[in-house]
Amino acid sequence: MFGQMPGSLRVDFVLLFCTLLWGATFSLVKDSLSETGPYYLNLLRFGLSALVLFPLFMSRIRNVKRSAVFWGTLLGMTLFAGFAAQTLGLKTTTAGRSAFLTQMLVIFTPIFQFVIFRNPVRFGTALGVLIVLPGLFLLLAKDSGPFTADFGTGDALSLACAIFYAFYMVILDHSSRREDLLQLVFIQIASAAICFALAIVFTGEKIVSSVSHRYLASVLYLAGATTLLTTYLQSKFQKEISAARAAILYSMEPVFATVFAFFLLGEVTGPRGLFGGAIILCGVLVSELWTPFLQFLRRNNLR
Repeated sequence: MFGQMPGSLRVDFVLLFCTLLWGATFSLVKDSLSETGPYYLNLLRFGLSALVLFPLFMSRIRNVKRSAVFWGTLLGMTLFAGFAAQTLGLKTTTAGRSAFLTQMLVIFTPIFQFVIFRNPVRFGTALGVLIVLPGLFLLLAKDSGPFTADFGTGDALSLACAIFYAFYMVILDHSSRREDLLQLVFIQIASAAICFALAIVFTGEKIVSSVSHRYLASVLYLAGATTLLTTYLQSKFQKEISAARAAILYSMEPVFATVFAFFLLGEVTGPRGLFGGAIILCGVLVSELWTPFLQFLRRNNLR
């Protein structure tokens, strides 16, 4: 599909395609929750992904190190926490709001890098946080009348999801430089599936034996398109461009999510919410692009 494009443009389109696929997940998950519970939905998603990867993992099982098992299990448990929070949150908040709140992982990631590995927090990150705060207020404000907060449990869980994802990104960046990538991917996906299975046992969530064709299509999409395919495409193409450039492309996820929510679920985001989402995106981009911007100025003797 992208083979005839110039190299850098092809990478941009591939990663933008991944972002488009991710944008649809919020609406599909929210719609699927009308048929089953959140843990069962995610068990199917990660369980199917693990089954597809299992034959590939078997060829390397003899060389699995304890460290790969440790990091993969930790990543899987973090994925479980993040997806559980996001899915539970979507039961009581809109797909669009959830997407914008989840995107704040870009703000939380440098904070975890400082807390865990003592990497200094950049000025751009601090500036991005200051920009995000008023955007967050507008996103969570009521659509009309006085500016009062409309912050519910679903919104809090979506923010918790962003925090878990940020922790996941930091640990993944650290462990993927030291461990076999296929082993790490399989162990974390399998661990997440086991965690969701245990959650069903401990919470007593009902296992539904009969679901609609639409639900099955959503599960196949979540497992195949947004778990296996995007992981492969990211691993193959993202290393060919700068992290800052990738961040710009990924920042389109909540925009796509809002569009999908409108067409698939009929969700309408008011002007305050849209403006707040736009401010959050600006804060995210400032956080990611501030350092490259300063480097550009220095290279061109503009600063």
